[in-house]
Amino acid sequence: MLLVTVLYEWLSSYLLPDFIFNAYEFVGTWAGLTTVWLARTENVLCWPWGIISALTLGYFFATIGLPGQQWLNWGYFWLFSFGLGNTGFLVVQIGLNFR
Repeated sequence: MLLVTVLYEWLSSYLLPDFIFNAYEFVGTWAGLTTVWLARTENVLCWPWGIISALTLGYFFATIGLPGQQWLNWGYFWLFSFGLGNTGFLVVQIGLNFR
């Protein structure tokens, strides 16, 4: 995922002449991609990576003047950290038989 993030940052600087490298964007993007990869493999380490991604990207969006994206990411941080609590919904797997 680090290689993909480096490629993203390099292409951004190559294609966008006014692009400025930001460490918070880099770390947030890297952590976000790692979160998706770990969640896909059902690894429990996706939680700390998700928290890092939400915090760093939230701060990055705050510094560039996008408060909506900032609060969206910090809302994700809240969900990652504290969750929604027990909603009382039962999760079951439904077997479908197509013949």
